[in-house]
Amino acid sequence: MTAAHRGELNGERVTAKAVPVTILTGFLGVGKTTLLREILRDPDFADTAVIVNEFGEIGLDHELIDTADEGLIEATSGCLYCTVQGDVRRTVASLIDRARSGAVRSFSRIVVETTGLADPAPVLHTFIGGAGISGVRLAGVVTLVDAVNGDATLNRFEEARRQVGCSDLVVLTKTDLVADPASRRDLAAFRARIKTLNSTARTIDAHAERVTANDLLSLPSYDLASKNADVLGWLRYEAATSTEHAEHHHDHHQDNAHNPNRHGEDIEAFCFAFDTPLSAKGFNFALNLLLEYQGERLLRFKGLIALDDAPDRPVLLHGVQHIFSPAIRLDAWPSHDRRTRFVVIAKGLPQEEIRGFFSMFEAVKARPDEMAQ
Repeated sequence: MTAAHRGELNGERVTAKAVPVTILTGFLGVGKTTLLREILRDPDFADTAVIVNEFGEIGLDHELIDTADEGLIEATSGCLYCTVQGDVRRTVASLIDRARSGAVRSFSRIVVETTGLADPAPVLHTFIGGAGISGVRLAGVVTLVDAVNGDATLNRFEEARRQVGCSDLVVLTKTDLVADPASRRDLAAFRARIKTLNSTARTIDAHAERVTANDLLSLPSYDLASKNADVLGWLRYEAATSTEHAEHHHDHHQDNAHNPNRHGEDIEAFCFAFDTPLSAKGFNFALNLLLEYQGERLLRFKGLIALDDAPDRPVLLHGVQHIFSPAIRLDAWPSHDRRTRFVVIAKGLPQEEIRGFFSMFEAVKARPDEMAQ
């Protein structure tokens, strides 16, 4: 791919052609990071800068994205209002400035992967509001929706409904888990529900149809005129309250007691880290208990786990409520940090209760036969 084709950012070229930004969104556990990893292995899209907007103090997603070359990946984390309204904006502007100066390699597009709890309206306002970021344009919004949990998620969470409503492209994930005829009928009804939320967005099945990098990263331009009245109302609200959000961000820097892991009154991210490898038997025991007794309140689990049977090959584990994807044993750690780290995002589940389940690690390690009984 030639430099001219790639539209490299050097000097004046960035002002001649604005860099397209694609928003990749979707609720917790829909598979955004997994899909992004697959897409960015395509060498034709190696010149893509990625911003991962994570929720909580310990981020993992940016470590789990591998690209065709040495990818340009930036991460933001913390309070959702702050990262969307402030950190994402600053990160995009910083990337463009550093590309112009040669401090980082050139790129021709940006993907912003939002946390699953993000309301997309502030993200959109960041790029298309009156104070838009110089040198970039919003190309489109891609929303991933979990075919297994999606109906219940749309019922429970306004953020999930807004993510679908704002999108240009809806990608259905985990449809391979919906195999029996009755579930397939439910899936057809779910597709119809998505159409009621967004009548103009294209919908594709990530399992039945191969989702390509071109599908996600070649959206032409975000067209507000094609969106329903709800989207326009959300954006008008963001424009009216943008000053308030800026003050909210400023106040957090002044307030040492601010908790960046909290979202609303009852959703919170809890971050756990362990310096030494964990007992494989103990970890399975504790996690199964947590799922059995608190699975409904467990919105998201994602972790890199060092187990005592092979500490140099971490286990990548993630799940939503009671449903976990098969554990993946990586060939090596993705970074120099070799601690076990996992993030639990829960609704109405105190940290002390979660910690109680995982305090069983050492107990099982010390007395495996007794604890198994």
